[in-house]
Amino acid sequence: MSNLWLPGVQVAGKTGSWGPFRHDSAVVTHSGEPPVAVSILTRSMDFDRVIPAIDDGIGEMAAMLVDCVRAQTW
Repeated sequence: MSNLWLPGVQVAGKTGSWGPFRHDSAVVTHSGEPPVAVSILTRSMDFDRVIPAIDDGIGEMAAMLVDCVRAQTW
């Protein structure tokens, strides 16, 4: 799946939940770089509600993790 906001970036992701836990997992590929897998697991006190701000926070955490991995020189 292509990312419409960042040319040259592909994201394959999956969201799920189990009881009070919610997770988002993805493989992010930047052109010419190895793919990076990232997963964020959260626990909610009220897991029947969808809260957009939480989804945005999960996305921001995932982006920071991918950026950190990409910045490493192997």
